[in-house]
Amino acid sequence: MIQICPMLRQRLVIIWVLAFFGMVPAEAHQGHKHPDKMIGKLATLSGNENTKAEPINREEAQLAEITRAYQLQIGRLFQRACADCHSGDTRYPWYFAVPGIRQWIKQDIEEAREHMEISNGFPFQSHATPIEDLAAVEKTVQDGIMPPFSYRLMHAGARLTQAEKQLIMEWARQGQQLLRQESTSFAKP
Repeated sequence: MIQICPMLRQRLVIIWVLAFFGMVPAEAHQGHKHPDKMIGKLATLSGNENTKAEPINREEAQLAEITRAYQLQIGRLFQRACADCHSGDTRYPWYFAVPGIRQWIKQDIEEAREHMEISNGFPFQSHATPIEDLAAVEKTVQDGIMPPFSYRLMHAGARLTQAEKQLIMEWARQGQQLLRQESTSFAKP
């Protein structure tokens, strides 16, 4: 029999029980159903930092400013804490091979990507507008529901520090303010 440390065994039992009894809600949006797929409604402005896109209108200029701030400060945090579920860069854990858990993880990732796909940076591909995405990011981080507890149990590196949470929330707040106003100046956090 394979020897597993007691702490790891306890985490696996918790995950298995949660998966078996279907006790893991869609935490990001309290189980609300997604509208018909609206992913890809905005052209992605992010990409290579050296690429300078010519904004066509005020909203595109504002989105470009929020994107720059995302690339400089927030993207690395999202990559570490969110990308396994919310992007095409999933790193599957060793326990992904366990029947039951595999289906649970696949379903969770599919749901996460449908809700918000961060592979191409900001603006995210989602079923919401950029301002709604920023509001959701702010609330989700503020409430501490992402990354989900069940994910943090096995991925300690995905935990966000209080300073990182503050940085993300400030970026989201400033982005929302920017999209609501006439000016295109973006205060750096």
